[in-house]
Amino acid sequence: MNLTNRCRTCGATSYKPVIKRDGSGKMRSSGQYQCVGCRLVFTSINEWRIGAAAQGQPSRSAQ
Repeated sequence: MNLTNRCRTCGATSYKPVIKRDGSGKMRSSGQYQCVGCRLVFTSINEWRIGAAAQGQPSRSAQ
């Protein structure tokens, strides 16, 4: 089984964009994504797959 496109934390196979209000009150994409399984918030697909620490970046916590 190919586990490349799965969350490193929970194994979920999908994520969604995080939408937030901008300064003018309009709903816009924040540039972040959230795992649909464990709600981990990340900015790159590799961070979702293998983790920020494995990429040499500070980790982000799940929200």
